[in-house]
Amino acid sequence: MSPSSPSSSSRPLGRPATPLDVLQVPRRRAFEAVCEQIRAKIRNGELAPGDRLPGDAELAEMFNVNRNSVREALRSLEIAGVVRSTTGVQGGFFIAEGRNDSLKQAMRDMVAVGSMRPASLTEARIMVVVQAVKLAVQRGTAQDFDAIEADIARLETIAQRDGLSHGTPQLTAFYRLLAEATHNEVIVVLVEGLSDIVRTLIARTHPSVQPDFIGIRRSILRHMRAGNEAKAVDIITRHLTKMHAHLEQAEAQAEVQAGMAATPLRPAARAPAARKSKA
Repeated sequence: MSPSSPSSSSRPLGRPATPLDVLQVPRRRAFEAVCEQIRAKIRNGELAPGDRLPGDAELAEMFNVNRNSVREALRSLEIAGVVRSTTGVQGGFFIAEGRNDSLKQAMRDMVAVGSMRPASLTEARIMVVVQAVKLAVQRGTAQDFDAIEADIARLETIAQRDGLSHGTPQLTAFYRLLAEATHNEVIVVLVEGLSDIVRTLIARTHPSVQPDFIGIRRSILRHMRAGNEAKAVDIITRHLTKMHAHLEQAEAQAEVQAGMAATPLRPAARAPAARKSKA
């Protein structure tokens, strides 16, 4: 075996080779270390949402890496939604305000590639929204409920003026405000992310909204204000279950139609020709 052979150079002399000798543990890349250090500064409070990061030259000096590693780290953090970039004289990289865009995009990608079924998504949404209603009844303030009421009135105006479909972005603000009334930031992220994705899925196959949805939302709010948790939960559960049933039915029909389109039609079999009898 030659001296340059990996198995001979990666073990001490005199020790027999083992299967572990061929394993190589890659060193941590410089940009990954920069990403982790910036994340750590956010966790311990040294960096807060809205804070501007130093330029790449200063960051390179701070972290003892080259500027290319810093730029790669910033691109990675921006894709993950940790930082945002702006252009212009006052531009640069800033710590993001904690939006859940990256979470929503991850869930969209999982639905797109088939690793997350729409039925599972809608089931999870019902569970999370129901829990949000329960907490909102317990913790919601008059200001929280007033914000929900104002949103319902605003959406009613839009419906009367322009009409609504499941593709209307303002349609899910009700669920975000409901989640905010829980005063639990994790529930806000989950409800907003799930509602946005389900709205997009429904808009593809079932564009019209239930004609009584304004009345349903007002009824839910009325029971929440009155502290009637059971009634509010019952109404929103039936509303979401009905809406999601339309989605699952439409998705199933789309799959059947796609399967039929992918199967070529076979020509009808011809009857065998009759033999001519000999004279």
